[in-house]
Amino acid sequence: MNSNQWRFVLAIFGFVLVLAIYYPGVMSHDPLDQLAQSRGLLASTHPPIMSILWRFFDAIVPGPIGMLVFHNTLFWVSLYLLSLTMRSKSSAWASLLIGFIPPVFALLGMIWKDVGMGAALALFVALVARAQQKKQLSYLCWSLLPLFYGIAVRPNAIPAVLPLALAWVLIFDKIRQSGKARNRWRSCAKAIGLTLAIICANGTLNSLSVQTVVIVPGRGALQASMLHDLAALSLYKKKLLFPQYILESRPNYTLQTLKNHFSVVNVNELLFGSNKQIYLGYTSSFNEYDDLKSAWLSAVSENFWPYIQHRFRIIKSLLQIKGIYYPYHFGIDENSLGLEFPNTKLYQFAMATLEKTHYIFFRGWGYALLAFVVCGYSIRKRQVELGGLVALSGILYFAPYFVITSGSDFRYIWWMILSSLLGAVISWNSSMLVIEEPI
Repeated sequence: MNSNQWRFVLAIFGFVLVLAIYYPGVMSHDPLDQLAQSRGLLASTHPPIMSILWRFFDAIVPGPIGMLVFHNTLFWVSLYLLSLTMRSKSSAWASLLIGFIPPVFALLGMIWKDVGMGAALALFVALVARAQQKKQLSYLCWSLLPLFYGIAVRPNAIPAVLPLALAWVLIFDKIRQSGKARNRWRSCAKAIGLTLAIICANGTLNSLSVQTVVIVPGRGALQASMLHDLAALSLYKKKLLFPQYILESRPNYTLQTLKNHFSVVNVNELLFGSNKQIYLGYTSSFNEYDDLKSAWLSAVSENFWPYIQHRFRIIKSLLQIKGIYYPYHFGIDENSLGLEFPNTKLYQFAMATLEKTHYIFFRGWGYALLAFVVCGYSIRKRQVELGGLVALSGILYFAPYFVITSGSDFRYIWWMILSSLLGAVISWNSSMLVIEEPI
């Protein structure tokens, strides 16, 4: 067999290995709730595109296995296609070995939206790279499908999509207008337009498919982030700074109660639980949400430096600088769907190995540094390079966490890690330039 065939075998091996270890798929509360929803009325609490696909897979083989197969098909096909675009054998093999790096491989068995988004965007990168190599628009057309899926399953993927959309536009123009000068600002405008078009298409799909609208102002994540900030500032000021609707509905809530449930790395302990007098939860009232925003703005403006310190503590924990927080999930949570995890010896061995080594490989700051190095390499060469744009995608995906995030789950930085590795391999393969002229 030639090297391409051997790499195909390695991709198949990676795919089968994930299924063998994680069958039928690892599920926390969130995917369990989405699976239950896919079997009933589609609600706005989960991405409709994922629920629709899951409903189809579930009709064929009940449970999470269909989604596990789908996400891993996207992922391993992307690495194999990328390997075919590489000029050197070393970079071709390196592109496939990305899938076996512990922080990448460990999450492939998790039925999480973060993994679906990352796998879809990786396939997009591989398809546009193939279009660049073959100078064929058909690859670019097909690449729009995983780009759409990436945005559809994670609305916060929009910053990550912008540089990828720019890559798509530049390669499209290069194929269609070979030899003609390109206007950089026009290309950026086209990339924004492409991103907006995908967002609108996703909004249309959502409006047509959602059967139950659950009103949570601020999409939940924004509420959680503001409540987390207010909790941290309350502890700093030794005074509860929550909006009036929270204080009035929880007259026995004290600073000690807050201390007992506050964590820099996990907002869930603050928000969710059966005792409504202790846990804050989300509000569905727009008036209460306005009160929350007012309380947050007032607290931040009056305690700006402590707020900045709190946000940097979250960023440090997200980058896993001092420790590793929630790098992966174990098995399937207790549920009413009748799903159980087999917990095979192979799974136990794989997780035991990860537990022994995750403190080395799961340091997000190292991959963030790699992403900046790849981007810097492109800037130094004064070239717009596909590898640089892919690495920039991960950086921009991470950037909003400086303002909006309330937890440090490792999955939040999975795309940054994957994009930094993809960008590094693509940059190593120096022929993969989006624009060859100096900028």
